[in-house]
Amino acid sequence: MAQSKSWSAKLRRDAFLIVLICAAVTEGTSALGLKLLGFPVYWTDEALNRPKEIPLRSDKDPWGRWGIPSTTSHLVSTCYNVEYKFNSVGARDREREIQSPKRWIVLGDSGPEGWGIEENDRFTDILEQKLGWEFANFSNEGFGPLNYLLVYKLLAKKFEHYGVIVGFSLYNDFSDGDVVSARESNDRDNTYWPWWILAADGRSYRIIYGVNGDAKPRLSANVAPPEDEQKSTQDQSSTIRVIGRDLSRVSATFSLLRQLSAQRTERGLFKMPRNWGGFTDNPRQITAATLIMHDLAQEIGNRPKILIMLPLHANLVEVRKRGTNYSKEVEQFLDGLRADGWTIIDPTDFLLPLDQSEDITVSCPWEIHWNAKTNAQIADFLIQHYRGVLTGEAAPIGRQSSQR
Repeated sequence: MAQSKSWSAKLRRDAFLIVLICAAVTEGTSALGLKLLGFPVYWTDEALNRPKEIPLRSDKDPWGRWGIPSTTSHLVSTCYNVEYKFNSVGARDREREIQSPKRWIVLGDSGPEGWGIEENDRFTDILEQKLGWEFANFSNEGFGPLNYLLVYKLLAKKFEHYGVIVGFSLYNDFSDGDVVSARESNDRDNTYWPWWILAADGRSYRIIYGVNGDAKPRLSANVAPPEDEQKSTQDQSSTIRVIGRDLSRVSATFSLLRQLSAQRTERGLFKMPRNWGGFTDNPRQITAATLIMHDLAQEIGNRPKILIMLPLHANLVEVRKRGTNYSKEVEQFLDGLRADGWTIIDPTDFLLPLDQSEDITVSCPWEIHWNAKTNAQIADFLIQHYRGVLTGEAAPIGRQSSQR
């Protein structure tokens, strides 16, 4: 009997040692894998929900949330720490003189603004360096066509310029600013931000500020809260998620599982819905985008106008599935822009093979913005195919076609 108990104790001890060794090997392998991938060994998903630190912006300008002039701040996440210098007018750009005939005004959202990359790595800065022309960047996170119109009309237009370049985000620029869509999705944010409402006859639109139409300007800075205040309501209300988060702080294996789950969740969020972006067939959004871009063309006048279509990874995946770049409704939208004198530049065919052979986005696994290398490749693509247009030596394509 004593021998049986001794044997049983030995089995338990051996089993415990085997489990301990397996756990140690698993932990070591997970930690090594995370290190090789450049991910944090112990991780929580607060940084996934929002960056730890965001650039200083205020909510007081009629074109929307905008950089606080003459400030330096940072965009910080688990895998990048990027400096944001806002110049004296609040743009993420170097200081610009009022007079400069060899200058393009650049309008866009977080992509052309350079989300997650340093300022001098943006394709606009690379073009400026290689072509000797100025590319004054008035892009800003969250902007869409209505913001482009307002920031150009009320601010950027004051600077002498040869022409205007718009970086049109194919993921969300059609839906940006649509207050009906925001209300349907229960967006309660009432920031001082311009939204458009299309008239019943589809011939005009009006602008309101805030989803409820009663937002007031605010001078306070838009600063991210401390990391310990960034826990989501869902995390706080779910015991399982809290346990998982806490374990991922001390276990490389749980950290790896959490990061793989986070990547899958985020990539799912950025998949293209069937009728979205470059394949939208929403008549309200296409009509509004057409009207707003027409008004922008009127503001620009006879100056050259370039629209660069900016496809994200999700757009490129959908293009490969469908075998075409746009829906027929978006093609009609682009035809209307050409009639207004816009030169349309579409780098989709150039980016498709790159997207299949390398990572074209910023290093975070949940990021969707172009990385520095992709920005450099886009700049080279533009120089190779459109140098004459960008340096004023060739007439813009849109202007040529509109005259025939």
